[in-house]
Amino acid sequence: WERDSRAEPLPPLSLESQRPLPDFAVLAFSITYELDYFNVVQILRASGIPLYAADRDERHPLVQIDDGL
Repeated sequence: WERDSRAEPLPPLSLESQRPLPDFAVLAFSITYELDYFNVVQILRASGIPLYAADRDERHPLVQIDDGL
């Protein structure tokens, strides 16, 4: 599981199926702390999913974020 630190970072994968996130129709994030928004931005960027909905099309998953309540 150790990798060369100079190697290209792996894209984020789903926890259960180990599939790349762009393979899903919907990505849902539950945010309970304001600073968690930065983590969502990092995940989307690392997955190659545009941050803005206007920049996404039918090839990209729908991104849903709620406040966890």
